[in-house]
This record gives sequence, C-alpha cells and structure tokens, in this order.
Amino acid sequence: MPVAVDSRLLPLFFAIGRPFSPIYSGIMRLRAFFYQKGLFSTQRLPCPVISIGNITMGGTGKTPHVLAVACHLAEKGLRVAVVTRGYGAKGKKMPFVVFNDGDVKGTPTLCGDEAFMLSEALSGRGVGNALVIVDHDRYRGGMLACELGAQVILLDDGFQHLSLRRDLDIVLFRHKKPLGNGRVFPGGDLREPLSALKRGQIFVFTGAEAVSVHEDGLERQDLPRDVFHIIEGRPVFFSHTRAIGLQFMNGLRTSPSELKGRPVLAFCGLADPESFYGTLKKLGADVKKTVSFSDHFAYKEENVRELMRLAEVFECPQLVTTRKDMVKLRSIPWAMGAVENASRIACLDVDIEIDTEFWEVIDHILNIGEP
Repeated sequence: MPVAVDSRLLPLFFAIGRPFSPIYSGIMRLRAFFYQKGLFSTQRLPCPVISIGNITMGGTGKTPHVLAVACHLAEKGLRVAVVTRGYGAKGKKMPFVVFNDGDVKGTPTLCGDEAFMLSEALSGRGVGNALVIVDHDRYRGGMLACELGAQVILLDDGFQHLSLRRDLDIVLFRHKKPLGNGRVFPGGDLREPLSALKRGQIFVFTGAEAVSVHEDGLERQDLPRDVFHIIEGRPVFFSHTRAIGLQFMNGLRTSPSELKGRPVLAFCGLADPESFYGTLKKLGADVKKTVSFSDHFAYKEENVRELMRLAEVFECPQLVTTRKDMVKLRSIPWAMGAVENASRIACLDVDIEIDTEFWEVIDHILNIGEP
C-alpha cells in the first residue's frame, strides 16, 4: 500500500516513482482479481458494513464524512461503530476501544489523531450510542464492535481493504483535480488503477461549493471519459464543509463569525491544507500567514513556540488550526500551561453539507426507516 510522503516532496517523489507505476498498477489489478475470484479469502461481519474511502492519496475529507454518517445512523436509532486502523497509533494492544457510550479513552499518540478526534467529536455532539475502535485487523475490530452491540459498522478508509466484505462502498473525490495527476502510485496520487472504481456504489465530490449539481456537472469535473463511463448511472453527490464553531485551547467556544476581519495565523497538518485555509478566507478571516506541516504531523513544543513567534511577527492575535491538530497540541504541557497560548490558539470545527438524496440512498440500501 502507498506510504506516507511529505506533501511538499510529492512532485519529486512522483517524478522518481513514475517508471514504477505500471508495476504497482499491475500488482493492484492482480490483487483485486484474486479477491474477486475468491483466490484470496474474505470475511463477513454479522452486521452491515459501510466503507468510506477513496482512490487517491488523502485530502478528500474522509474524517468529517465518517463523522457525518455516524451521526446520521445514530439519529436513526442505530448503534454505530467506526472501525479504523488508527494511522500513526503507537498502542500495542489491539483492538483498542477509543470511544464507547460517550466515554473517550486513550491519547492521540496511543490510538492515532483521527480516531481520537472522531471520538471527541462524537462526544461533543452528544452521540452516546456509538463506538470507535482502532485495529489494524479490521475484521477483528469489527467483531469486537458487534460483541459490544454495534448494529452497523463504518469502515474508515476502507476502499482498498478487500479482505472484509461490505454492504456499501462510498468513494470520495476532491472536486478539484479529483484524480490528482492521474497516475498510479508511486508515480501519482492514485492508490489503484481507475478500474477499481467499478467496486464503488456511491460517489461523492467533496469541497464542491462551486460545482454544478446538474446532470452535466460531472463533465465539468474534467474526468477522463473512461472514469465517467464507470460511475455514470450510479448515485453521485456533492458535499462541502461548513464551519460550525470555534473552540480555544482553554475550552472557550465562540462563533466562527468572530473571525471576520480578524488577522490570523493559520496552521495545520493535513494532506490538503489549502482547503482549510480557503474555508477561513470564506469566513472573512484576514489570513496573514499560513504554516503547513505534513499530514498527521506530531507537534513538539518547539513547533508551538515557533508558531507563536510567527504570530507576533505578522501581528496576528489569533492562531487557528483544525480539530485534528488541536487534539495533539493539547498533549504539549507548554502549549496548555501558558494562559496566553490557551486563549490565542483555537480550532475550527466543521460539518459537511451534502445533497439530501445522499441520506435517502444510504437509508434505502441499508433498509433503514424512521427511528
């Protein structure tokens, strides 16, 4: 599977890896063929499984979509479990239950930043009847979820995890350059050849504020015709993020509208940092300086000190980051201990807005009625 690469080095990495793309592509095709023909074994969980993933390397907004689907299913009265591999998790004991009935356990280091962030977000939204489980073995993690009463499993980043059968495959694309450079790893952004999209059942273009949702909207995505033919006739939806709150490290919450006209230093460790900065600018924030770290970046005290220094240089009373980054900053004693830091650093909480029909299709496929 593709390895993590600093986004700033990706162009060089892709250029070096381009000659090897056909080899990796062939391996992934053969792997998919073996699973399809039963030559590689698959396992099925005793409850429905929804996979939310993508065909490109990161930056499609999987985490907020997983959170949104989990909240929707919980509102329908179902006990939902998010099963994730917990990228970057240092914990040795697996499976690890990060969230269970409103109780958040572990740390971002122990269970991975995204799993911990999901758990905090579910708790913050009052979704008690849910689970978040980290396990590299998704089947084992899913079985534990079922033993703990889960009625539906959300497989985070599961499109390539073919050893576990699923009832629904949701595939996410960035609305901007949805296929990256169009080449398969290690020469490009694609995790698999485009033929893998035949497995998808629902397709979502994320960050699509300016994208037409008319019937010919897909043509304007500049997708190759072979891709358009693969997804044509299947449900296609468009989503975008919406800011719903601003929370400081000292716990104070306020409206995102408070950022309008305010000079800020924005920083994050995301695969697609520009989407975050764009959201801040749309809120009217006066973004004086941006600082981008690698995805899943592990912050240290010196990083926070440098950010505070830059904020002074650019005369920014406010520093804004993402929830994913905030959960890691809170583990740094100096960042939390200094009153000034805790009152100046805030994270922007976001939700997704998506076509109403998206929820109707999910409910129909899973045969879910009103709670």
